[in-house]
Amino acid sequence: MNAQLSNTFALRYPVKLSDGTTVAEVTLTRAKGKALRKLMQIREGGGDDFEHSVAMLMLISDQPEELFDEMDGDDLLMLIEVIPDFFPAPPTTGEGGEASSPTAPTS
Repeated sequence: MNAQLSNTFALRYPVKLSDGTTVAEVTLTRAKGKALRKLMQIREGGGDDFEHSVAMLMLISDQPEELFDEMDGDDLLMLIEVIPDFFPAPPTTGEGGEASSPTAPTS
């Protein structure tokens, strides 16, 4: 799929945050260098693909961790599925080469 600049996704189950606000949609924006650097730091710190996916969502949505902690599983999985659309494709390095840039995990 082609990378998108931004897209807004309606939540099937809106989330009420501790400050009283209700989040009914999440806008994801294409990852920039700052987000990629933070993602590399997060990956170096360990964790599994699911934790990395939630971290990526926080980086490209500018939403608090609380939202994803309280989000319905169907909504969270829907957002995780579209993460690759907002990250650059890894560079190709030729035969047998490994990509060295961070990539979104596949679900």
